[in-house]
Amino acid sequence: MTSTSVILCLFLLSLFKCTTNAANILSIIPFPMKSHDRIYKPLLFELARKGHNITEITQFKTATLPKENYHQIVVETRHKDLYEILDFHEIRQKTTIWNVGFQDLKLFWDMDYAVIEDILKSNRVSSMINSKTTSFDLIICEGFFGYEALFAFGHRYSAPVIAVSSLGSTIYMNPHIGNPILSASYPNFLLPYTHDMGLMGRFHNSLLNLVTLLAITIYQLPYQQELVERFFTESFKQNSIKPIGINKLVKEVDLVFINRHPVLGFPRPLTPNVIDIAGLHLHKFDNNSNVDKELMKIMDDAIMGNVYFSFGSNVNMAKMPQQQKTAFMKAFSRIPQSVLVRWDDTTMPDRPKNVHFRKWFPQNEILGHRNCRAFITHGGMLSIEEAVYNAVPILGVPFFGDQPMNVLRAEQLGLGLRLEFDNITETSLNWALNEIITSKSYSETAKKLSTIFRDSPQAPLDRAVYWVEYVLKHKGADHLKCYARHLNWFQYTSLDVIAVGLLIAYFVFYCVHKIYSLFVRNMSKKLKRQ
Repeated sequence: MTSTSVILCLFLLSLFKCTTNAANILSIIPFPMKSHDRIYKPLLFELARKGHNITEITQFKTATLPKENYHQIVVETRHKDLYEILDFHEIRQKTTIWNVGFQDLKLFWDMDYAVIEDILKSNRVSSMINSKTTSFDLIICEGFFGYEALFAFGHRYSAPVIAVSSLGSTIYMNPHIGNPILSASYPNFLLPYTHDMGLMGRFHNSLLNLVTLLAITIYQLPYQQELVERFFTESFKQNSIKPIGINKLVKEVDLVFINRHPVLGFPRPLTPNVIDIAGLHLHKFDNNSNVDKELMKIMDDAIMGNVYFSFGSNVNMAKMPQQQKTAFMKAFSRIPQSVLVRWDDTTMPDRPKNVHFRKWFPQNEILGHRNCRAFITHGGMLSIEEAVYNAVPILGVPFFGDQPMNVLRAEQLGLGLRLEFDNITETSLNWALNEIITSKSYSETAKKLSTIFRDSPQAPLDRAVYWVEYVLKHKGADHLKCYARHLNWFQYTSLDVIAVGLLIAYFVFYCVHKIYSLFVRNMSKKLKRQ
């Protein structure tokens, strides 16, 4: 046999091996934020590249899909994009220190319910659920924040489930996984605290956690159960699958991917089936990447450096009050750096010469450019991760959700400064920008944090792929699940053990008291006889 024939045979064998090991994977990331959708795209693309068949249900269409084995089902729901349906400037104005968190719960849960309902009743998804020929080997879906009904796909196809959380390890998932609830040292992501909360902070955090747990039990999970019954019951009957309750579904999740690096979040104990994949979407800046020539020239020619300004994909900059708009433009006009501004209205009059507007910028590429000096951000976790990855100090202006906590943590670490939106003036902005750009401490801290963030024995993408294929290989991960997830609240907190202990202590005390009383009475009688 010639060498050419041997090489051809080996090649064909490798293709056969790849095909036989290929799995059918269903991915559902329905949260109406583009940032939530794009964080896990690299994982799905890489799994497709490795030969797995990917079916993705999403609200955001991808312009170019990677391979023929990647199928996308785009479902437009009544809440397609938070950017279009919510005014976060208005939400911020209504938020106080004591209603923050409480007002967000029902808002997001009702929205999540509507999103799942629209997805499950769509023709393509409904047909897939009721099809007797469709099968999947693994489900990857968003979960534990109002999307628990999606776990029913795992029960429908007898497939393991990997839940993904873009918010880290939260109160919404911890009881179902078996992670400890650390109200004294781990803040609820909706609260503007770090791990050092103080007495009132710990009280506030404990109160919100307690209310959240009660609301999950009384309000959220019953609605998720209703969705499961309405859209999966018939399919369960047709395929001779035993019905399952939502309380069991949430405890059967095999693995959870979280996006919260310890250096940016707060170190905490996690069960073995919780895997941190923070930085999954990040890559090094490459001058040959998809950055247009005009933008590259602006960045390259900025001798004094660039400042990048973006409040993410969900804060409508056009709705910003005129006072803050004016303050930003005047402050930008006073600094020598070029300023790249992600702004919805690119026709702003009296724009400073050093300011460049666009409706969209390749954020990671800008932050990775050698001339980037500072990043003005709303404090979304993906933006914070990109700043740290590229060693760029930040000026944080938080709005809602986990942003206040993220910015407080960044400020605590020395990565940057924080400004409240209502307190923004030309003077405060000018001082903060000059402080961040001219003070070496912020850039040095950013470099140190970047080194820690990148220092890992395995790249986040490789780690995520490994664990996906691990779950596929072992057909689940029951051996990694913590039994604590099956305990009710008084068992988990050992209140029943404490009650038994107190009862025993009381019984012992009662017996000792009776014996002592009897002894004293007998001694008294003897003394009287004498």
